[in-house]
Amino acid sequence: MGRNGEVISVPEAAPKDVRPGNVHWLTPRTWRKWVNVGLRGHTRGGIPQPGWVGRLEETWPSCGC
Repeated sequence: MGRNGEVISVPEAAPKDVRPGNVHWLTPRTWRKWVNVGLRGHTRGGIPQPGWVGRLEETWPSCGC
């Protein structure tokens, strides 16, 4: 069945264990927050956490994130 309940034809060779594409992309703002909090050790407010020992600052210093 299709998204709107209509019948659709599927080729016989189609894989049987494929999930429907439910992809959610991050906005640029959310991506920057994720990088800062998850990889750079900042708080939600954008302040670097004391004692954070990151390994990516040398790798991504000029990524513009």
